[in-house]
Amino acid sequence: MKKISIFFVGVIAIFCTIWYINSIVKLNLQEKKAYNKFLETNLGKDISGTDLASFINKSSNLNEQNNVLKDGNGVYIDNKQNSINIEIKFKDNDEVIQSEKIVKNGMDKFVELYGNSKFKLVKIDYHSKTKIVKYAYFEEQ
Repeated sequence: MKKISIFFVGVIAIFCTIWYINSIVKLNLQEKKAYNKFLETNLGKDISGTDLASFINKSSNLNEQNNVLKDGNGVYIDNKQNSINIEIKFKDNDEVIQSEKIVKNGMDKFVELYGNSKFKLVKIDYHSKTKIVKYAYFEEQ
């Protein structure tokens, strides 16, 4: 009788583990779909600097969660799976700025300077394997 009880407890534990892992995978997939949807709905539209700052923070957090490596300049390296790179072109600068540089200089400073500015999402690219956004390009309007 004890062996049967142990067997059933073991089977229940295995099913619970499988259910838990499946739930986490579904949750991650929903988060990635929501991330893609946000970008796709804003493609070609103006967003505020504060919305861009939120997007940059979310992208940085996702890169950190996904253990995306950085190069010597502190820029996230494309890992062909779930990395996200963001570039921003400002009106007063001919250079395209990586989002990591903005994070390094301080998001508070960015919001203070560009919070009311408008930015347009001009281009997005996807990872071919996972169909998750890998690159977003914004221009200040």
